[in-house]
Amino acid sequence: MQTLSKTTNKWHESNAKLKSREIEILVKYFKDTPQFENVLEVGAGNCSQSKSLSLLVNKNLVSVDLNADRLNSGEKIDTQTLIVADAEQLDKVGFNMKFDLIFSSNVLEHLPNVKKCLDSSHAISNDDAYYVHILPNPTWRFFATVFYYPVKVRNVISRLFKHKEPQAKSSWGNNIKSSSKKVSRLSRLLPPVHGVSNNLFAEFLAFRKSSWLNTFKSSGYVVVDVLPGPISTGYGLGFDYLKPILERLGVSTEYIYVLRKEENAREV
Repeated sequence: MQTLSKTTNKWHESNAKLKSREIEILVKYFKDTPQFENVLEVGAGNCSQSKSLSLLVNKNLVSVDLNADRLNSGEKIDTQTLIVADAEQLDKVGFNMKFDLIFSSNVLEHLPNVKKCLDSSHAISNDDAYYVHILPNPTWRFFATVFYYPVKVRNVISRLFKHKEPQAKSSWGNNIKSSSKKVSRLSRLLPPVHGVSNNLFAEFLAFRKSSWLNTFKSSGYVVVDVLPGPISTGYGLGFDYLKPILERLGVSTEYIYVLRKEENAREV
């Protein structure tokens, strides 16, 4: 039977592999593009991805997050600047530079007003900048729903024998801008939503590629590429031996959207 620390560590290990794989895909994608002079990492969390992301950075990496405690809890790299900032108000931060790449991983789905983030990104970026946003897709929502009940049963059994309930996910909280909703007994029987959608069905729809393409277009962006990302169950369950096989078959649980400003869109 797994202890609390083992279960938590397994989730962190799985999440670290996921984040590392995301950057591997991006480094390969931008292999013929010079390193970006100034890069903004939006929703950096505890900066667990910053070191890998620095492979794309030539000079300055600026990492922002709304949660000051989480942002300052990680290990900072030499070329990195940490700023507590709201992703929906990036144009009000007062950066002393304009960015050549704005990057986020699993952030936009947590914002109550995504358009504010996308619109404010225009003002703080160079005309020829790239924007990379990694977002969960409906396959992720399906996996997270299917595995919810087995994980719940595992946790209950572990609590009975260990007097503790292992938590498979981070305790920081991802939707800190959204007011907490009263949870009914019935809703406790259903898997929780990941982002700011009202229910699971709405989240399935929100995570569709077409939904995000419409959102980006409405804010003046052109999607120059949509790359299949790595695979995650949402609970750190492992299955690492299956993931490369599924990736080769074209299965992914997130998409990597590569954007340009509408007037400067061109293929990489």
